[in-house]
Amino acid sequence: KLIEQLVTRNLVEYQSDIFIKLNKDNLLSLDLIGEKSADNLLNAIKKSRKTTSSKFLYAIGIPLVGEEIARLLALNFNSLDEIKNARIDEFIKKSGIIGIKEKKAKKIANHFHSNFTISIDAYNDPVQYLMDLKIGIGRSVATRIIDRFGTLENLKNVCQEEFVNKTERKVEGIGRKISESIISYFQDEKNIENISKLEKELTIEWPTNKISFKNKLQDKIIVLTGTLPSFTREELKAKLHSVGAKVSGSVSKNTDYVVAGESAGSKLKQAKELGIEILDEAAFLKLLNE
Repeated sequence: KLIEQLVTRNLVEYQSDIFIKLNKDNLLSLDLIGEKSADNLLNAIKKSRKTTSSKFLYAIGIPLVGEEIARLLALNFNSLDEIKNARIDEFIKKSGIIGIKEKKAKKIANHFHSNFTISIDAYNDPVQYLMDLKIGIGRSVATRIIDRFGTLENLKNVCQEEFVNKTERKVEGIGRKISESIISYFQDEKNIENISKLEKELTIEWPTNKISFKNKLQDKIIVLTGTLPSFTREELKAKLHSVGAKVSGSVSKNTDYVVAGESAGSKLKQAKELGIEILDEAAFLKLLNE
């Protein structure tokens, strides 16, 4: 109701107006807003002038960019200008074939540049051919490879370096639709004007750690349930993100660990049913420190 009043009375149209236009006098002119409410709101606005790049990218309302995609953008770009000026191919280049890392890509490429143990001609189904190589490729990854390259002949004609480059995954979750949405957002002059004003009003912190080291939780899918005595939920998420782990809101067969605290609910039950490893606070901290 407060936001409705701010908009209908033309006090706020863009996010930047919150920091530029709002003051105690115009807040007190609104219905049901007293001295204390106005002071509380202005204090909250003052506190939010210092924020992180991931929170900022989420808050400016880019279509298809939620909290997780905003975090990935913040980790993989060094400034707002880099994101503003990025071309579509720069985003796409950062989202290769899911499930293929450099080591496996080299194995596949080596096969296509050595004497074949299985003849391509004997296969009508290129996906099945890749699965039958027995180098750890499942149906979903094989399908993604064929979607990317088209045919087995195309795979055969790609040099090893090109194959590894095309399949290396640098940023998970940023594909064509999200890339196009980000670029479209930054092509809108009104959005650019709003962001320029916000940059003058805010202090935006970009992450300095780009996860350049290997650890046991990197790329693992973690689900949190219940409460741990030493951490808030946000602190837990921040710790996991800082080591490259992915935090999911639901348990599935792809979940690597469930961190369970007091008053854990249905997620803990699901994890037990699926045989997923469950960590208490001590086990979680041990793994985190490794």
